[in-house]
Amino acid sequence: MAEEKSLWALSAGDQKRVSGKSRSATFMYSNMDELAQGGNGPAGGDRQPIIIETEDDKVLGKAAEYAAQKGYDLASADPEQNLKIITKQNAMAGEDIAEGQLEPSIKLQKGVGPLQAVDPDVEKQKALEQLTADKAEVSGLWQSLASSDDPDDKARDAKKAKALEAEITEREKAYREKGWLPPASLPNPEEAAEKALEQDDPVADIAKIAEQTKALPDPFAQPEQGVQNPVQQQAQDFPEFRPAKTLAHRWSVPTAKDHGNRIVITRMGMLAVTPPQKRERHDLVSAALLKSRERFGEPVRVTGNKAFENAVIKAAIEQGIPLEMGSDRGEKAYALALANEKKRGLEKAMGTLTPSKERGAPERPTATIPPAKAKGQSRELAR
Repeated sequence: MAEEKSLWALSAGDQKRVSGKSRSATFMYSNMDELAQGGNGPAGGDRQPIIIETEDDKVLGKAAEYAAQKGYDLASADPEQNLKIITKQNAMAGEDIAEGQLEPSIKLQKGVGPLQAVDPDVEKQKALEQLTADKAEVSGLWQSLASSDDPDDKARDAKKAKALEAEITEREKAYREKGWLPPASLPNPEEAAEKALEQDDPVADIAKIAEQTKALPDPFAQPEQGVQNPVQQQAQDFPEFRPAKTLAHRWSVPTAKDHGNRIVITRMGMLAVTPPQKRERHDLVSAALLKSRERFGEPVRVTGNKAFENAVIKAAIEQGIPLEMGSDRGEKAYALALANEKKRGLEKAMGTLTPSKERGAPERPTATIPPAKAKGQSRELAR
């Protein structure tokens, strides 16, 4: 008699795999609770996702519903099943579930600690230096594609290069508006006149020009009394976008959203089981962190659960972006990561200074006589 095939299987981290053959959901729920006790509990705790394996959509739906009620992280190696899990959980929550967010520094807003550099010359120099460094990074990524044989690495580097190129284009456009970069190309006066005649609503164009003119600084305006030095000004406020802008999505579900005053990574963005999914998550967090630094300045404040904090810390260490952690656990993890990075740097530097055995004086070889030869030589000496 053939063994009955299991309907579902659950696992989490190093914990053993549990299978079920009954359609009764009670047994599955109890096993989810047991796995959650091992560090897979509600958001914010030290947790790992509960991995479900099933081919039954009803079982998957029940598991997703129970995980949403309990606040458990449920994931699958199958992207389509992940979409179904997130859709069910978002429907129950009424919105996209956020795993963590990047926002302006509270210390910076309150004037505690180092203030954001708002001196125009310093800000311009720093921005253009970063722009040059990012262009060099894009060039290096495209060059690495030619020498790499791994298709996954090629896809990852190409995706990262394209995202960084798009970000560089947006920054160059903003810098041209500020006058930090020369115009890309001067418009032809005749072409500009023809385009103006082709407009359907000249009144709207005049209103638009008037609004743009209001935003320009008045060259004859006198400085007001009691105005702070630009270097002493506090960090600016950031208006909230309503509705939020979707920065990235997977299977039509947002993975990163821009709320204006914060950038949010959703649960779909943090779900990762297979190595390609984990690389995609790392690229998503890195891109969100770069955008947050560009808008909010440094340090970038991080709030979220343990998995989100760890992902942001890893990306920040790689990119050299200072962070302000929103939890005690996050502060300790960030301090430990910085200490380990400093230690690795020192070990690398010391390794280049320490002389190797090959560079030092060669050791004088010592001759050894095998026992058999030694006996023969002793007899000859005795004669």
